Amino acid sequence: MKLKGTAMRVILTALLTICLSIASAIGPSVSLAEPIDKSQETQEQALAFRDQNEFGMLMWDTLETYPQFVADFAWEGDHGSVLTTADGLSVIRDFFSRQNTDLKITFTVGQPGVIAYFDRASVEMSIIAALNDANVVPLNAYYDPYLDKVVAIVLEQGREEAAQRIEQVVARASKSVEVRYGNVEDVVQLDATNGGRGYQACTGAFIAMIGSSYGILTASHFTTIPAKYHDSIPTGATVSAVSGNNAYDIRFTYLAGDSATNQVMIDSSGVLRTITNTGVVSTGMYLNKWGFGTGFQLAYVSGYAGCVTTITSQTFCGQYYTSSKVTDGGDSGGPWFSGNTAYGVHSGHTASASYFTPIAYAMNIANLKIRLS
Repeated sequence: MKLKGTAMRVILTALLTICLSIASAIGPSVSLAEPIDKSQETQEQALAFRDQNEFGMLMWDTLETYPQFVADFAWEGDHGSVLTTADGLSVIRDFFSRQNTDLKITFTVGQPGVIAYFDRASVEMSIIAALNDANVVPLNAYYDPYLDKVVAIVLEQGREEAAQRIEQVVARASKSVEVRYGNVEDVVQLDATNGGRGYQACTGAFIAMIGSSYGILTASHFTTIPAKYHDSIPTGATVSAVSGNNAYDIRFTYLAGDSATNQVMIDSSGVLRTITNTGVVSTGMYLNKWGFGTGFQLAYVSGYAGCVTTITSQTFCGQYYTSSKVTDGGDSGGPWFSGNTAYGVHSGHTASASYFTPIAYAMNIANLKIRLS
């Protein structure tokens, strides 16, 4: 499903700085370099979702090369769709024509003034900040590139009393703003070497590199840094993904000792998945996740949530959500992937959906690259 016409869940987030205790779920100690891999299962899954993963990898290359010309994209089940900026259609179409792909891709030009994909968080955050300044409780805000407007969800409680202040925020905004109202029933809880190992009471995602040093990606909201990753690898300094005033729920923690591999654990018995590619998350994809709370699951990416505000006034941007809840406490920081392609880092859940951050936003950490073959 594309962002156009997305029926957003109304959310009020709750920041958990610690994950639920799941020590019994962490399982046996397995060497980071242990070569356990269900090759046949991996190949079958890669084949089943081959086209969507090829599209995700193509979009990764596209956004690396021409980020200023891409407004949005989605996987439509049997083909990809790309929304370009007003001056980007010919550039993006030409770029795809030079790629070695048989995928069907449709291209649409956005409205004049449509915001590029990586720039949308700044607009979303400006609305959240303005609402906070007006003493209005924002639940989340997301930019709809197809309508070139921001949709802001605010707390229903006190609606009449806050109406005038909300009108003033809307009138001063640089973009058209649609205000919707919601309650607190659907609360996002942030579930609080190869990847997928125990990160204290949470989960690590993918091995990444900064220069010649390696480390583990996990959730930024988990602020308690363990002395050791997987109870055996010493940890060092940590860096969170931030761009200007926009924070993303991704953290890189340096590791020391052993050797860095491009594998991620996807089973408590030590089964590993080799990561060979990176892809950009699109609505309409089916992705797997692994976490010590609920294990290995498959979920459908049904929408973009934008910047999500917590009840402790912290906000994480770039969030996507699934059509059903497949995660729980202890899954924070775990990997989202499909076949051998890395896609995201887990954040949290509501009663009906799971939320995660695309690893594309990890590139806000200077010189960071995901460890690949």
